[in-house]
Amino acid sequence: PGMMAFEDVQVQLVDTPAVAAGHTEPWLPNLVRAADGVLVVVEVEADEPEEGWRAVADLLDRARVLPRGLVRAAGASPLLVERPVLVLANKCDLPGALEILPLLEESLAGRFRPIPISAERGDGLAEIPGSVFRALDLVRVYPKEPGKPPDMTSPFALKRGSTVGDLAARIHRDFPDSLREAKVWGSARFAGQAVPRDHVLSDKDVVELHVDVD
Repeated sequence: PGMMAFEDVQVQLVDTPAVAAGHTEPWLPNLVRAADGVLVVVEVEADEPEEGWRAVADLLDRARVLPRGLVRAAGASPLLVERPVLVLANKCDLPGALEILPLLEESLAGRFRPIPISAERGDGLAEIPGSVFRALDLVRVYPKEPGKPPDMTSPFALKRGSTVGDLAARIHRDFPDSLREAKVWGSARFAGQAVPRDHVLSDKDVVELHVDVD
């Protein structure tokens, strides 16, 4: 495991063994299913990019993971879960790599657009954290204690569409039941507006929760 920073949030990355046809660690499907998203790193110099992608597609099938944006097939397993999948095309610094890239895109059958990178030279690496954050479809919410300035250093990362009630549950399991009032700066009509618990939060909102303590 390692951490990747995007602005003021941290994303955990888990490096896995290589995926190849006929050779995949038996525990890998469970790990893929439990993740919030998948980064597939392929090499543009590979002789058979289509064969390599088939191995990855087979892994996603066994993990019952449907890449977000693809149509769920009729009769698909009810256990199927959607996850964002990004494809990184590595070694784009090699001679002729950019000419091979269209072949890789063809092997992906238009389902994904590979992001060209070079782990050796650093090409494209700076764009990856933002791409991952956007693919995960998260919003950052900054907590504020009553009478104090907000903490703008450690936001809560919530799924887009999360509400004030969801934030309260993330802070403490008892907060949803004891929540008396919430004030929001950002997505509210005016700064510090009192909002209901079903108010949907936006990226970079500041939220102040008032709870009743026994």
